[in-house]
Amino acid sequence: MITAHPVRCCQWVFNTTLRRAFRRRFFKVSATAAPEFDPARPVLLLPNHSNCWDGFLSYWLARHWSGRYPCGMMDETEMRLFPHYRHVGIFSVNRHNRRFAGASLRHAARLLERPGPWMILFPQGEQLPASAPLRLEPGAAWLWKHNPEVQVITAAFRYVFLYDTRPQILVSTERLTPPADGDSLAARTELIATSLRRQLDQLDARFNNQDFTGMETVLSGRPSLHHRWARLRQLFTFRRPENG
Repeated sequence: MITAHPVRCCQWVFNTTLRRAFRRRFFKVSATAAPEFDPARPVLLLPNHSNCWDGFLSYWLARHWSGRYPCGMMDETEMRLFPHYRHVGIFSVNRHNRRFAGASLRHAARLLERPGPWMILFPQGEQLPASAPLRLEPGAAWLWKHNPEVQVITAAFRYVFLYDTRPQILVSTERLTPPADGDSLAARTELIATSLRRQLDQLDARFNNQDFTGMETVLSGRPSLHHRWARLRQLFTFRRPENG
């Protein structure tokens, strides 16, 4: 396992770079109300994973909402390609080896015993197409059950084209409470999956109906080329004087 070695200046540079990248690549990021949480207790952020931007988006949103730099898991194969991520709080997990995967989960559990950290974990365990059935690994449920103090927040992401040549990101979050009907890993896993499916369906409905009531812009992109041309045209277009 590759452990994290966060360096404050690296985290600041990384987060600042992410903000600039999102402003350049996307029209805007729109989200439902920010999740409620107790800053003195740890938070486990569980997004769906269908896009290479998901990890970057989760990191920036966690910092935006909490004011703290998060930690998180990354597949060990990818981590070996990008070892510098350990300096922004990322550690590795090898899902294909049960012993190594267990070591990563136990390491994550120890981190969540500290007061107030935010940890990002993709419960699907891998990146899959948005149209693929949502199937989750039990790791997130294990961490939740292992530490009753953990606050679990699910996050649904959709990347859509609406009013611009660049995509817009729709974000929905929900804070979960432990299931009342049993305390098994399967029950907690199903609760996480149900929350993600419900939020993804709601985001799809918002997009199809063009109804974004209750969503707020958490980050606006830079003006795109056609918006800049429209502004120039307005600037140099003069109204003709009316006759009479």
